[in-house]
Formats: sequence, C-alpha cells, structure tokens
Amino acid sequence: MNRFTDEQLKAFDSNIHISVNANAGSGKTSVLIERYLRLVLNEFAHGNRNINSVVAITFTKLAAQEMRSRIIIKIEKLIDEFDDNIKREYNTNLKDLKIIREKMSVAPVMTIHSFCYSLLREFPIEADISPNYSELDEYEAFLYKKAAIDEVIENIYAEPDNFPSEFELLVRYGMNLINTNVTLMLNSKEKFREIKQIYTRDNSQLIDDLQDFFRSAFANFFSKLRDFTHSVGYDYNKIKPEAEDIVNVAMLRIATEVLLLSDLLDIYDKLASIKLSRCNFFTKYNDFLCDNHPEIEINLIREFYKDYYKNWDLCGKYFDDVRALISISDMALETLMNKQHDEAKYDFDDSMLFTLDLLERNAFDARKKIASRIKYLMVDEFQDTNALQYEIIKHIMEINDSVPPQNRLFIVGDPKQSIYGFRSADVKVFGTATEDIVKLNSEKALETPSNIGKQNLTVTFRLRPVLTAFNNLIFNSLMGAEGQAKSSEYEVSYSPFVAGRMVEELKQSVAETDTLSNHLGSVHCLVAVNEYVDTKQILDDLLTNTDAQPDSHKKEEDLVVNFILKIVNGETDLTVKDEQIGERLPCLGDIAILCRKKKSIQTIANALMHHNLPYVISSGRGFYDAQEVIDVMSFLTFINSPADDLALASILRSPMFGLADSTILRISRLNNFDTLFEKLAHFISNPEFNANAKTARAFEIINSFLEISVELPLPRLINKIITETAYIGSWSGQPAIQQIKANLQQLIKFSIAFERRGFSMLHDFIKQFEILSEISGEKEASFNTSANAVKLMTCHASKGLEFPIVILYNMNVRAGKNSVLDTNKDCGVKMSFKHGNAESNIPLKLDIPAQLYVKQKNKQAETAELKRLLYVACTRAKDHLILSTEMKINQKGVASLREFAELLRNADPIFSPASLIAMEKLNSPVEVRTFQARQSIYSDNRVQDEAIPFKFNINFHFHGDAPESRKYKFASNLNKDDVKLLTGQFIPDSLEQVNYISASKYALFRNDKKAFSDRYILGLTDSYHGGDTDIELSDTRDDTPGTQFGLIIHHVFENLSLWLAQDGDVNIEKLRKQCISSSENFGIIKPEIIERVFETVSKTASTGFFRVHAANLLNSEQEIVLNMPFRNSFLVGIIDLLFERDGDHIEVWDWKSNAITNEQIGEVAASYVPQLEFYSYLLWRRFKNVKSITCRLIFTNIASDDNNDWCFTYKIDSSEFAQLNERIETDFDEILLL
Repeated sequence: MNRFTDEQLKAFDSNIHISVNANAGSGKTSVLIERYLRLVLNEFAHGNRNINSVVAITFTKLAAQEMRSRIIIKIEKLIDEFDDNIKREYNTNLKDLKIIREKMSVAPVMTIHSFCYSLLREFPIEADISPNYSELDEYEAFLYKKAAIDEVIENIYAEPDNFPSEFELLVRYGMNLINTNVTLMLNSKEKFREIKQIYTRDNSQLIDDLQDFFRSAFANFFSKLRDFTHSVGYDYNKIKPEAEDIVNVAMLRIATEVLLLSDLLDIYDKLASIKLSRCNFFTKYNDFLCDNHPEIEINLIREFYKDYYKNWDLCGKYFDDVRALISISDMALETLMNKQHDEAKYDFDDSMLFTLDLLERNAFDARKKIASRIKYLMVDEFQDTNALQYEIIKHIMEINDSVPPQNRLFIVGDPKQSIYGFRSADVKVFGTATEDIVKLNSEKALETPSNIGKQNLTVTFRLRPVLTAFNNLIFNSLMGAEGQAKSSEYEVSYSPFVAGRMVEELKQSVAETDTLSNHLGSVHCLVAVNEYVDTKQILDDLLTNTDAQPDSHKKEEDLVVNFILKIVNGETDLTVKDEQIGERLPCLGDIAILCRKKKSIQTIANALMHHNLPYVISSGRGFYDAQEVIDVMSFLTFINSPADDLALASILRSPMFGLADSTILRISRLNNFDTLFEKLAHFISNPEFNANAKTARAFEIINSFLEISVELPLPRLINKIITETAYIGSWSGQPAIQQIKANLQQLIKFSIAFERRGFSMLHDFIKQFEILSEISGEKEASFNTSANAVKLMTCHASKGLEFPIVILYNMNVRAGKNSVLDTNKDCGVKMSFKHGNAESNIPLKLDIPAQLYVKQKNKQAETAELKRLLYVACTRAKDHLILSTEMKINQKGVASLREFAELLRNADPIFSPASLIAMEKLNSPVEVRTFQARQSIYSDNRVQDEAIPFKFNINFHFHGDAPESRKYKFASNLNKDDVKLLTGQFIPDSLEQVNYISASKYALFRNDKKAFSDRYILGLTDSYHGGDTDIELSDTRDDTPGTQFGLIIHHVFENLSLWLAQDGDVNIEKLRKQCISSSENFGIIKPEIIERVFETVSKTASTGFFRVHAANLLNSEQEIVLNMPFRNSFLVGIIDLLFERDGDHIEVWDWKSNAITNEQIGEVAASYVPQLEFYSYLLWRRFKNVKSITCRLIFTNIASDDNNDWCFTYKIDSSEFAQLNERIETDFDEILLL
C-alpha cells in the first residue's frame, strides 16, 4: 500500500483548488501522478468514463512523456497487485484499471504549447485562424520577421510625413540600430505586448515611477547612517564641528521629514563634502555598508549621482523615443502577422496569444465548451509559467467570472527553482496564483482556515541530514523566511527542509556524538588561492636568468580532479548508498560536475581527459558548430558550387579523406587551371605527380557525387556522403563518436524537414543552414548513456536531476550578458539614447535615469534568480556536496567575489575572502569549521514537533597533490575501448520527443531495414522508391493508400455482435445493413463496393472455422489498444479481436483483406510474423500468467470451407516467452538508436 506523508495526502483533496509548494526531493512527481490517477479513477467510479476530464500540463515534451509513462507503470502495478485493499483505497475495480491503462496513450498529458495547439485546431473558426495552419519553424520565422521589418522601415523612409516621429528616430539613431532594436523587441511577441502596455501611460506617470524608485533607493541607502556614526570607521574624534552638524542635520531630516528625491540629493551633496581621516565621507560609509549591509545597492546610488541625474530633464524625450520604437515594432508586427495569416503558419507565442484571444472573446461559447469538459486541471512546474499562460489557465477555469468555478485547479512547483527568466518565466505568477486559489477556496467555505488550499511539501527524501542542514543554513540566510522583508519583488521566501532521509541514523548519531560524521552527508570546499603576481618582475627574471621558472599557478580544475581521484580510490570516508547493496565506495558515474557557464565545461573536461577519466557532457557546443556537421555541409557546398575552393579544401583535410596540408598546398600551386577541383583532377591523372591512394580515393568519391547528386533526394544524399566516405569509421575510437553519430542523424532530420516544406534545391538548403547557424540556439543532438563516467553539465541543465555527489565548479565566475536593448515587463525598455547636439550634427549618446531604472530592476531579478540557481545546483546532491572556487588576490591583497561565490559570502562570513585567505595560510591539508544546526525531522509518519540539535562540519581544502601523482585505482576494470569512447561524450539538456513504435513499424524494421531507414529515418516517401509495390504490412489503421476497403471490412467485423448468433448463424439482413453503414462511415456509397464487402464478410462468416468460434467471437474484446512504456518510448499495438480460452490461453485474430492467392499465403504470412510477435510480446507483458498465445491471420479474400489454408496460425507458449522477450527488446533498442 502507498505510504504518503500527511503533507502529501492533503494534496489529493479533489474538493478544493490547491497550490503545492514542493521542496527539492519532496516527492512532487509521485504526488502529481498519484493525484492524477485518483482523480481519473474517482471519475470512472461516478460514471464519468471520459479520461479527458482530467488534464495535466507540463512544461517539456520529455516531462509529459515521462509522466504518462509513470502513470501507466503505476496502473500496471495496481493491476498486478490488485486486491481488496487496492479496491478500497482507490475505489476502483480491475476492469476500470485496464480500460484506463489502454486510454492513457491518448490522455491529455501535454505541454502548455501542445494544449494551446489542440484547442486552436478544435476551434479554428472561433479563433479566427485557418483550420489547416502549421507551425512556423525557426528559419521561416527569421525570414518573415526580417522582411516585415525591412518593409516597414522602407515605408517610413518613403513617406516621412506620415511617420514624423518614427522617421526622426531613424535619422537620429541610424537604420541599422533601429533594425536591430526592433528585431530584439519582437523576439517575444508576448513580452512586447506587456512592454507596449507600459508606454500607454503618459510621461508624467512614468517619471513619477522613477521618482518613487530612486527616492526609495536613497532612503534605503541613508537608513544605516546613524549606525555608521557609532562605528569604528566614523573617526568621531577627528570630525570637524561643522561637519558633525551636517551629519546630525542629515540624520534628523531623514528621521523626521517626508523627503523628495531632490532633498535626498541635497543631503548627499552635503555629506560628500565631509572628509574623514583624509577620505571622502562616502568612502568610509560605503566600506561600512559593504561589510555590514551588502544588500544595500551602493553602486546604484553612485551611478545615479555621478552619471545619470544630470540628464533627468531628458527622461520625457527618452520615453518619446521608446514609443517611436514601439510604433515601428508594432507596424512590423502587424505586417508580420498578416504574412503569417496568409501562409497559415504560427509559432509558440502565437499559439498562446491566439488561445488567450479565443478564451477572452468566448466566440460561439468556445470558452464555456472548453471549461465545461475539463473538471480538473493540473499544472506541473508552475514556477516556470508566465502571466500569459496563467491568464489562459484562469479563463479555462473561469476564475475571473462572477460565479465560482465548478472545476478544480491544482498547481505544483517550487518557486525556489524558478530559473528560466530568460525564457520569460515569471516567479511572481506562482504567488499570484496561490493567492487566487486561497481566495477561491475561502469564498466557497467562509468558515475554513485562511490558507486553505495552500500546501507545502517540506520533507526531503533526497538529501542526507548534513546536506539538509547546510542548505537550510545558506538559503534561509539568502532568501529569508516567509513574512520576512525582501530586497526586491523578485525574491521568494525560503521554505526550510525537513529531513526525511536517514532519520534513524541521525537520531542514533546525535545520541552518541554532537558532531555528525560524513556518513550522514558532507560538504567540502575546494579553494584555489592565487597570490598577486608581478608579471613584469617575472619577465625580468626570465630575461636575466634563463634557469628561472615562474611560480606555479594553482589551478582549480587540478584540485577538483585530485579530489575526484581521492573519492573513487577510497582515500576519503565518503560513501554513497546503492539500493541493492547499501553503502559502497563511490564510482565515477556517481559524480556530477555542474558549471555556471558553458565555457567552464571544456576546461574541466580537458583536465579529466588529461587523466584519462571518462566523462559525459550535457550542455556543449551548438549543433551548427559541430565539426562533423561543418564537414558534411562543406561537401554539400562544393557539390552545389564546384568552383568553391575553400569548401573543397575543407573536405579534403577533414576525416573524410584526411589529406595532409602539404598535399593540398602542392595541388593548389598547379598552374593553368581555374579551380582547385580541376587541379586535383590533373594531379590524379598525371603520373609525374605520383598521387597516393588516399588522394586518388578522394577524387574518385568526390567526382562520383558530382555526377549523381541531382538524382538523389537531399536526406539520401547526406546519408550517402556519410556512408561512402566512411566518415563514422574515420572517427572510430575517438572520444566523441556517439555525439558525432547523433549530430549527423540530426542533420539528416534537418534535411527531411526542409524537403517536407516543399523545398528541394540544394542551394536553398545551404542558404537556410547558413542563416540558422547565425541565429539559432539549436543544441547538439541527443543520445543517452548510463556509463560509469563523470557527468558534466550546466546548472540549468541539472534541474530535475539528482546525483550522489555534486561538484559545483568555478563558482567565482560571472556569466556576462550584453545587449543593445533590454526590457523589463514591469518598468519598460533600456536602450541607448541619442540626443541632438546644437553644436554638432552628430547626436550625443547620453545616460538617462530611465535606463538605470530598467538596468537596476533587471539586476534585482537576475540576482534573485541567481540565488535560486544556486539552490537548484546545491540540492542536486543526494549524499555529498563539493563547492569549488578560485580566488585571485590583487596587488592590494584583496580578492573579489562574483555570483555564486559572492552569494556564499553573503550567506555566511566563513566564505569571505579574508576568512578563506586566513585558512589557506595555515598550510593544513584540510581545515574544518563546525556549524550548529537545529533540524526538523520526519519520523514515525509525521513531522516531529521538536527539532534535533547537532553540529556538522564543512571541510576546506586548499592544497592537494598534483593530479599526476595520483592515478585511478580501478582503471584496469574499465574496458579500454569504453574509456576511449566515453571521454568526450555528450548528453543533451533534454531528450527530444520520442516516437511510438507500432506493430507495423516493427514489422517493416524486421523485414526490410533499408525500407525502414528510408521511411522513418530519412523520411523518404514511397515516391522515392520508383513506384515499387511491396506487400503492405499495415495493421490497416495506418494512413497508407489502398486500405479503405480493408477498413470497411474491419468495421463490419468489429460490429459482428449485431449480425452473428451464438450458434454461428448469420442474420443476412442485419449483415447487409451493417455493410451499408460501415461503408458510409468511410464515405463509400457505391453499390458495387458495398456488395463486394457483403460478399467477403458473408463468405468468411459462413465457413466452418468461423462458425466453430462464433461463441468466442461474441465474447471477445475488439479494437484493443495496447500500450507500454519502453525506455523513453512507447510501444503501441492495436489488436483486432482477442478472447481468452480456458482462462490462461489467449487467442488473437487479425483481419487481413490482402488481394492474394492461396499459394501466396506462406510468403505473405511470413512477412506478418514480426507483427504477431509484437502483439505476443505486449500481451505476455500485460497478462503475465498466460500459458500460451495463439495469433491468427484471417485472410478474408480467400476464405473457403474447402480447407483451412486461408488462415495462418502463429502460436507461442510460456517456455518460449523469454527468448521472444530478448529478441524483441534487442530490436527495440536498435530502433531507438537509429
């Protein structure tokens, strides 16, 4: 039976709206799946058998696929273990569980974008869009947007009198800058909509916002003035009396008056004139604030006073410029949307904006129809939503209506893990939605508690107790508890962890000692401290003394590699817990290294490679930058333009042919020829040059492609290039072989998509690829591995994952961001401001307070998100967390901290540069610092009232052996080929959408792998096969030509209970009526076809074989959809008819209407055997106690009573299941690798 915590059980309440704030590792996904299943079962129990009444929204296709898979696995578990306890707890029966299991393949578990697309396809007229619209791809979106912007700018230049402000903006800023800004503005249509709304207000209102913001900033800045005057840095005895009067008057005014911004600036002016110990007043005051109140924005005040305030009066002009830019962007957007409407192509933003418009207008009661059929809406990862998505959800739930909604909303997420601001996620939406949910529940039941529906999942079952305490220590300090004042609107409250893992060991340890051992988790800090180096002095020493060597530079990556070797060699007391064998020594596969920046990944990867330590990467180069992709595209470029010498030189020196640079140079120096290819041809044909076999091979292959390229479809051309040049083989044994294969497969898919859009010219393909390589953020293609290798990834890529040991590498690094235009949906646009100069024709670039306002608000948002990113990174570790950083000490003996390192310093002074430098100078192998904790625990099925006090250590490591002095002790256990293969592998941030494997798809794979590859890998249609007519191996539900007659036959047999009696007699009139009805159902009304259907079915039904089985057929299940998760895919089979014999024997009938003769049955049936094996596999996995499965192919066109040769029988018994299972799963794995 299920064992859920009290917190989790409250999330299953179906009578109220619920918002769940789930801490990392608190079982969020399990709760979501359990709630979904309980809701569906409850609906079935009350007569609503429509599975679509419960909708689950996720935010990635992979998450939707995983959720669907886990629900099916859960259902299968309930079926296998079904008893009275399950029946009672879930209020269900075995039949309903089986029905729900089969319906799960089409259940509405999807992304928000897929959900919106489904509504638009259902209500295209109401949404005022074409019903046959398609998705706009990245390349087309770029072209459409570029053309729209160019057209609008040309129109403004052509008719300046009609667009005076826009024309003046173009003249003053220049066309290129405005073009760039408009492009950036329209990168997100959703965000542009919000920005436009801000500037509908007049300038006086916008300036009031600026006044309020900077007045608040100055008031906060001066709030610690009195504390400063009582500090050591104030030098009270040395201050002059007149200066003391200035300070006292300032403090009095701040404490007693309501000050305007101008008043605060006046105070700042006067205080700036004071000297303290030969220093400016604010030098001392700023030092005081840095040391004691790092949350106060000193730089903001300094920048505003020094650079921005002097241009205050130009704020209105700046706002006018922004409006002119918005006007140009708006015209471009209108032009763009007109083009998209004409072409009926829309992107993700469009899908949501159109859906919101559909719901707001409620055309033809569309909103009412949608809302009435969705009884429960569940949204996962709600912290990643934005305002637009929540507006859609509110309209569906009819939250804004005067009548309380009858349906129920359930949201779950962790605001502390909202890290996708750059994708328009808005963490504030979670708080807004939670408030709405509490309000809705309160309106429904006036006497309920004020926070009804607001539920926290606090117990973490992921983290060992030390990690629980450490995270509570750091993030309670950084984020603050609920109700505590926040430094900005973008901050979220911290919800402390309750320890739910290893609690009994924790209690026992606390009873024995006051400081926890590493067995209960550990935190380590690896710090590379590098003193200031006078490079000039080093250079002088080297010049005067050739034997002199520069001081060695401590490398952070060396500390990390050294520590990894210690861990896996058993030189530490760190262990990890294995579900099968308990505590064990960590291996390389237990370790994940997380990086703030992608660039850091390559540095640590090189260090691991240097020591032959296998690793896999999950966040690497872009797809378009991959060398293998560049090589193939160079080949295509040359085929398209044989005069392109650069492309030819590129492929000659690539792994395809591997010609030496000296050989290529020798060829290029031949005279009397125009192109490098002509020179290559002459070089090969002339014996005097003595061309080697490698060069001859290159020419032969390249020349052959020039002759055949026009005859081949693009996907096959690329595939042939890869095959004929033995490109994959040329990388054999290299580190990144799997990634290379995946990227080349991705390139083929790219070409398939290109041809499916109606393009076929190689020139167009190359041009499109070049543009996308400039604008696209396409990641490298995906593949998976469970290898024993260190995992490398960005912090963002780690979200949703967990690892026994996490190393947070390169923490003292800043991830920079530069853009000529920034936006903030709360306060507007930051762009460069150019102001006309009376003395010169060249506009001056000026700093405007409005720019600083947006800059500061974005900085607040980024700082808050950085805290959450650090939280995500730290909470990926289950057992041990290792923090790694480098500190560079400058000439003054001070080290600066950035981003993660700075946040740690803000959380606890132990991580300050002064503290770390002091520890480093002790020259101890490990410095241990002990911390106090009071940890709440989950024990005896509840959160205990009393927290447990204990101490835990943080271990600081500054010095390590050179990694060269330590080798991997278990390297001999690694297969050498595996080491070569793994070093440099790559795993993507998220797996791409995985296809279903159907029975017909599997049969094609078994019968003809080339045809399978052409159809499903290369995406080639039957027209590419020259009209070959192979026997169709369809299960007749496929959209293939020539199956309409077969579909009608299926439909008639599907309704055999309407015309067949138990004794096998056929009611002719009812059969004829059914044949007419089934034919009309498929749009067939021709009498001759209906008569042919009738004759075929009646002939089949009149056979002795059919009559003998009549009773079984009438008690059979028909059109059964079997689906089963497999790896990251789904297996789907549709069985025509199934019945049980003697309780443990299953028989399957599959209707076949092929136009064949009796002599062909053997050949045709053999081609269907893989399909029958597929069904048998699914049935055996589903009905595990079955003793045998009999599958029959019923060839209706040759049915006869003369003999039984018109049927084919395939039978498998339980002794053969294991062999079948191994063979089929091996095939499935091969299919998924293609």
